[in-house]
Amino acid sequence: GRWMMAAKDLAGKMQSNFWDKEGGGFFFTADDHEALIVRTKHPGDNALPSGNSVAARVCLQLFQLTGDASWRELGEGTLKAFSAHYARQPRGWAEMLAALDLATSEPMEIVVTGTKEARGPLLAEARRHFLPNALILPFDPAGTSAQGMAKAVPLFEGKTLVEGRPAAYVCRGGACQRPVTDPAELEKLLKP
Repeated sequence: GRWMMAAKDLAGKMQSNFWDKEGGGFFFTADDHEALIVRTKHPGDNALPSGNSVAARVCLQLFQLTGDASWRELGEGTLKAFSAHYARQPRGWAEMLAALDLATSEPMEIVVTGTKEARGPLLAEARRHFLPNALILPFDPAGTSAQGMAKAVPLFEGKTLVEGRPAAYVCRGGACQRPVTDPAELEKLLKP
């Protein structure tokens, strides 16, 4: 719960201090930074992804985690702000295109319940697959912060152990398949 709250708080500061209300996207400097001749927005990815590419993906993932549509609007607004650039020169926008893929796909969410030790085999199976837009989320429904985490991340609501065993819930667009408790069953659900 605390990491989710910290992520939302940090992304909120990113929005309030860096978001370009007129043109979309995020400025390179905060609104309270010393006055510069031009307040730039760094476009394109180089050896490291641009701040806007990462910000777009972060906002879209926060929407995926929380269901809060304002995060989707920020992520999509960032994608729109730079769309003419990455349409002309896609090679220079790899991370932005990955964010675009996230925005236009129906990503998978995998919640794996149980204690850290007990859920290990299911979590290892989920992580073994190439699932670029999937969120793989460990959750201990009996943990001390379970109630707060379920409040912060709606995907955790109703996710329990199954007959006392760790379980994996594979979901898309808010609809989950029946939970599985065996890594071999999870493998079947995750194969293309």
